[in-house]
Amino acid sequence: MASVRPLKIVIFGPYKTGTTGLYYKISNSFPGKFRGIFEQDHFTQMKDDTEAWILAKTIAWYDGRPVAEAYKDFMNFDRKVFLIRDPRDWIISALLFIIQQERSLFEDDRRMAEILGALCAKEEDPRGRSLISLLELILGLSEQHDFASEIKWMGHHYRWLPQFEKEIGDHLVVRYEDFIDGRLEALEAYLGLSLTGTAQVDAIHSHVPRTKGYGNWRHWLTEADVDFLKPFFQDYMSHFDYLDDWTLDPCPRINPEHCTHYVVRTINKRRGTPLQWP
Repeated sequence: MASVRPLKIVIFGPYKTGTTGLYYKISNSFPGKFRGIFEQDHFTQMKDDTEAWILAKTIAWYDGRPVAEAYKDFMNFDRKVFLIRDPRDWIISALLFIIQQERSLFEDDRRMAEILGALCAKEEDPRGRSLISLLELILGLSEQHDFASEIKWMGHHYRWLPQFEKEIGDHLVVRYEDFIDGRLEALEAYLGLSLTGTAQVDAIHSHVPRTKGYGNWRHWLTEADVDFLKPFFQDYMSHFDYLDDWTLDPCPRINPEHCTHYVVRTINKRRGTPLQWP
């Protein structure tokens, strides 16, 4: 199935939509040498690029700039893959991921004790506290973010993503959920490449994967979360054909391995002194 000639391929997708895993899956499947471009916003052609596959992973993230300006270096690539994910699962991953990204959080034992205590309570009683209140707590403890600004940005971001998808020209939309389930036949046909390589990420990116699953929002969200989030996500979900079904699991369960244990494991990769928890 391999293409006659090496191609230039770009993966577009927001953080926490599986872009890193898909990058490794594709790069480990190339039949010859390749040049990787990982989360850069520019591309410069090199002399020997015609002899190698080129794979770029760039983050589709609303920053107020027009699409053509922000991603112009990748618009002429041979293949463009647009990765999407159910936003209700995305917001859980985003909430937990921001902790390891924010130095004012992960280096402060007092703040981490408060965050982990709240997450532990969520594990013990998933309906006892809304996800939005956890996000408000975490952002309130941060020195770099605030809840009102981030919620405003999220609204802009999820209105912008469908417009972004319309403006990037010829491309293939790939669902995170299909990637997780190994349904990649359409992607293989589009790339002209058998995706036989592993999606296992290198150690340097081992902080990125969390559950490698989907649908956990039914366990995490409360009715208050549904009321809050539905207006933010409904246009995106409609555009990408996600079902407008917000039914919550009647017996919710949150696996600590995908919550408090994940947070401790990932922040300890960044801290000088490991946090002792519990």
